[in-house]
Amino acid sequence: MAGPGACIAWPVRDSRGAKSWLRRVITWFGVAILSLYALYVAGINVFLSTSSFEKVLDQDPTTLFISYERGWSIWPGRVHAKHLTIRSSDSHVEWLLRIETCTFDISFFDLAARKQFHLTSVRGSGVTFEARQRVDAPAATPEYVDALPPIPGFPRIPLKPNRLPDLQEKWDDRHYHLWTVELEDVIAEDVREVWIDTVRLDAASRLRVTGGFFLKPIRRVHVGPARVEVTDGRITAKDRPVAESVTGSVDFTLAAFDPRTTTGDELLHRMSFATDLRGRSPDVANVPRTLTGIVKVAGPAELRRLALKVRDGVVQEDSHADVVVPGGSVEVLHHRVEGDLALVADVPDAPGPAALSFRLDARALTARRIVPDDEALLLRAPALGVTGDAKALDLAAPLSDLHVVAALDGADMPDAHVLDRYVPPDAAFGFEGGRARARAKIEAWIADRRASGEGALDAKDLDLSVAKTRLVGGTKIDASFGAWRWELDRLDDVHAKVHVAAGSIATAGAPEKHLVDVRGFDIAVDAPEVDLADPMRVFEASVDMPDSEIVDRGLLRHYMPRSADMTIAKGHARFDAHCRLKVRDHVGAGTLDLHAKDLGFTVAKLELFAGLRGHARVHDWAWEHGDLAIDEATIDLTKVTARRATEAPAFTVQRIAMRARTDRFSLSEPSLHGVDYHLVVEDAATDDARRLGALLAIPIESGKAHASADITVARGTATGGVKLVGEGAGVRFDDTHVAGDFDVDVVVKGLLPGEDARVDLSGSRITLRDVKASGAKARSTAWKGEVTLLSGALRLTGSPAFDAFVQVRADDANPILAIALENSLPKFLIAMLKAPDLSGQARITLQADRKAILDAHVRGGDVVLVGDYVRRPGHVRGALTVAKGGVSAGVKLDDEGTYVRLFRLAKWREEEKKAVVDLFRGSDHAHAEE
Repeated sequence: MAGPGACIAWPVRDSRGAKSWLRRVITWFGVAILSLYALYVAGINVFLSTSSFEKVLDQDPTTLFISYERGWSIWPGRVHAKHLTIRSSDSHVEWLLRIETCTFDISFFDLAARKQFHLTSVRGSGVTFEARQRVDAPAATPEYVDALPPIPGFPRIPLKPNRLPDLQEKWDDRHYHLWTVELEDVIAEDVREVWIDTVRLDAASRLRVTGGFFLKPIRRVHVGPARVEVTDGRITAKDRPVAESVTGSVDFTLAAFDPRTTTGDELLHRMSFATDLRGRSPDVANVPRTLTGIVKVAGPAELRRLALKVRDGVVQEDSHADVVVPGGSVEVLHHRVEGDLALVADVPDAPGPAALSFRLDARALTARRIVPDDEALLLRAPALGVTGDAKALDLAAPLSDLHVVAALDGADMPDAHVLDRYVPPDAAFGFEGGRARARAKIEAWIADRRASGEGALDAKDLDLSVAKTRLVGGTKIDASFGAWRWELDRLDDVHAKVHVAAGSIATAGAPEKHLVDVRGFDIAVDAPEVDLADPMRVFEASVDMPDSEIVDRGLLRHYMPRSADMTIAKGHARFDAHCRLKVRDHVGAGTLDLHAKDLGFTVAKLELFAGLRGHARVHDWAWEHGDLAIDEATIDLTKVTARRATEAPAFTVQRIAMRARTDRFSLSEPSLHGVDYHLVVEDAATDDARRLGALLAIPIESGKAHASADITVARGTATGGVKLVGEGAGVRFDDTHVAGDFDVDVVVKGLLPGEDARVDLSGSRITLRDVKASGAKARSTAWKGEVTLLSGALRLTGSPAFDAFVQVRADDANPILAIALENSLPKFLIAMLKAPDLSGQARITLQADRKAILDAHVRGGDVVLVGDYVRRPGHVRGALTVAKGGVSAGVKLDDEGTYVRLFRLAKWREEEKKAVVDLFRGSDHAHAEE
C-alpha cells in the first residue's frame, strides 16, 4: 500500500504517433479525392469525347440538336468545347448557334435529373447566330429563299410544317420529352455573324454579346438581360449594304413567355431594350421595304444617333433619333422628292404621358410626278418642313394617333400645266400652262383617317380653262379643304378663290384671241363635300368681274341673231359682271348681273351708246357645255343715244327694258327662237329729225319725233305696239318738199310662220296732218290723210324688209303725186289727177335696195287711178292709168323721163306692169329693151 507522497503513473502515447495517424488520414482522403478527380477526368472526358453526350441530348434533333467537335473538362463542372453547335426549331422559327471555342460551367444534376442543358459562366469566341422564319409556300420565292441563312440539318426552304402537331406533347406534361437549354452569364467575344432572315450583321463587325437565354421548346422562352456591343459593324439585307461603321450598344430583354399561347402583340409587350447606336448607310434604298412600307427612301444616310428606349413594348422617355440623308430621295404614291433630308425625333422626359415629337427638314427640294410614260417636274423649293407628334408609342400599334404637319413655302413651279394631271379628264376645269410660285400646308390625323390642307398658287401668266373659256393672266389661287377622308376618296369643306389681277378671257378653241380683258377678276368656289372621282358634281361658285373690257369688237355677234352685224364701239366696252351659281349633279342654278355705264354698239353704220344693267336668274344650266333655262332675264338700257360716227346724236331713248325667259337657251349657238320676252321703249325722241334722216338715209330736212314701244313675245306669238309721233317733219325728194305732222301706231299681232322671223303688223295705222307739199306742180297745204295696214309684216332676220297691203284715205292725191311724179307731168294732167276725197288700196314693199307701190287702185271724186311704181338704185319704173269721167290716159315713168299715152291702154298697161315687176324682182330686161 502506497503511502503519502507516492505517485500514480498514467500511460502516455507518443505524440509522434498521433501526427502519423493524421497524416495517414489526410493522405487517405487526398488519395480518395485524387482518385475521384482522376475518375471524373477520365469519365467526363470519355463521356465528352464520344457520342454518348450527343445521344443523351439529341433525342429529337429537329426540335433540339446540340453537338461539338471536341470537349473536355479538367475541373469538375467546368467544360471546354470547340465548335459547339446548338440548333432548334418550332413551327415558326429555325435557328442555329455556333461557338468556335467556349468554356462553361454545366449542371450535371440538371443534365441527369431534369433533362436540362444548363450552362453558366459561358465564355466563348468565334460566335455565329442564324435564324429564319418558317413561311407558307407562296412566300418562298427564289429571291427570298436565296437571301436566307442556310441552316445545316434543315431543308433549304423553311416551309411551315403541314402535319398536325403532337397535341399530347404540346399540352400534356406527362408526354413531354424535350430537353431544355439554359445559358446564364454568357460573354461572347469575337461574335462574327448574326444573320436573321434576310438581314445580316457580317463577320467584318467587331461584336461583343453578354447575357443569357432560356429555351424549353414548346413551353417557355426568355432572353436576357443581354447586351450587344458593336464596333465598326456592317449590316446587309439581301446582300445589299444597309449600314456601315455601326458603333454602339443594344440592351435587350425578352420576358418569359409561353409560345403556345402568346400572340404577336403579347410578344412585343414582353420586350424591353435600349439602343445607343451611330453609323451610316451607303444607300437607304437597301433597307427592306417591310420597314419603310409604301415609302421608298434612297440616298446615303448618316445615323448621328439612335437612342431608343423600350419597356414592355412601349417607347419610353429619353428616346432620340438624329438622321441626315444628303442628296436623298423619297418616293411615295407616284411622286419622288429629292433634296437634303434631316430627321430629328425625341421622346422627351417631361411631365405627363410620354409623347413623340419629330421634325423632318428637306432642303434644295425637287418634286416630280413619276407615273410611267408621264414623268413631269412638279416644283422646286428651297425648303420643306414636316413636324409631327404622337402619344401612341406601343410597338404593337405604333404611331396610330400620329399627327403630322407639312409646310412648303416659296416653291417654284416651272409649268403649271402639270397640275392638270391631277384634274379628272372629264372635269370642266384645268390648268393649261404658266409659271407659278406655290405654297402649301397639310395637316393629317392618322387615327381619324383624315387630313386638312391649304395652299396658294401665284403666277404672272397662269393659263386656266373653265368650261369652254380660257383665262390667262396674273393669277393667284388660294384653296383649302377642311378634311380629306382618304379611305372614302372624299374632300369636305372645300374652298377655293381665284384672283386675276390682270388678264384676258378667250375661247378654248382660240386661246390666243382675247375676247375680254379683265382687271380684278375673282372666282370663289365652295363645296361642303367633293367626291374626288367626280369633283365638279356639287359646288357653289361666285364670279366677280368689277373692271373688265371687251376687246373682241365682234363678241356680241355670238349672242345676237345671226343676221345682226353688231360690234362693240371702241372706247365704250368697259363693264362689270357678277355671277352666283349652285351646281347639283353638274346642273347649275343661279344669277348673273351685268352693269356698264357707257356701253357702245355699232350696227352697220349706226352707233348706239347706253348705260346697261342686266340681271338673269337661270336653272338647269349645263355649265360645262352651255345650255340653260332662263327663269327671268332683264336688260335695262338707259340714256340711249344713236348717231352716225363722229356726228351729233340722231335720237335719244330714256329707257329700253327687256325681260325674257326660256326653257332652253344655248350659249354656244344663241338664238331668240323659243324665247319669251317683253320689250319696252320709253321716251325715244329727237329734236332735230334731220339727224334721224341721215341715220336712216331718208332726206329729212326738219321736224321733231317721239316714240315708245311695248311688245311681248310669248309662245311664238308677239303682241303689243309701237307709237311714233312727228312734229313738223319735212322731207325733200329732188325738187319736192313735203312737211307735216304724223302719228304712227304700229300694232304687233304675232310672228308669222316661215324660215324668216316676220312680225305681223296688220292693223297698224299712219295718220298725217297739216301736210304741205311745195316745189312741185302738185302742191298742197293743210293736207291730211290716213294709211291703214290691212295686212303687213316686218322681216327681222337677214336684211330687214317691210311688206304690206294698205288702205289709204286722204283729202286728195297731191302730196303723193308730188313725191312720186315730181314735176314730170304737165299741169293739165296734174289737175286731172287731183282726186279729191281720195281712198284706195295698194301693196307697199320697202327693202334695203328697192321700194315699190304695186297693184294700187285709188278713187277720188270722179278720178280712178290704177298703177305700179318701183324705185331701185339707178333705176325707176312706173305705169298708171287715170280715168276721169269718160277720159282715160296712161302715164309711164322710167330712167329717161315721164310719158303720157292716150290709146290702147289695156294692152299697154299689161306690158308696163310686167316691166315694173321685172325691175322689182331684180331684172333689168325691161329697161334694156327701152
